[in-house]
Amino acid sequence: MKSLWFVIAMLLVATVSWLAWGYYRADDVAKAISDHLPSQERLDAMSHEETEVALKIAMSACTRLQSLQWNPLARLMRGDEIAMLAEHCELLEARQQALSGP
Repeated sequence: MKSLWFVIAMLLVATVSWLAWGYYRADDVAKAISDHLPSQERLDAMSHEETEVALKIAMSACTRLQSLQWNPLARLMRGDEIAMLAEHCELLEARQQALSGP
């Protein structure tokens, strides 16, 4: 009976550890992505060449966002922040397409 309780306790510890790791990992990834995304005002103040470079860096950061969007734990805990970052990435992608022309 003691070994059954030990197994249950270990499963509980593992589950709580996984949830905590997922929460902090999602937080770290979201902060890293938001650090690499320039604001619209910053982009407006840049030259054409600087804007292109900044948008390339931003698009590489936006590819990391997909891992958060597919992670149900991250969506549960950071859903609003992930949605806001996804919207910002869509705006930046539209701006990059507008700069590259038809």
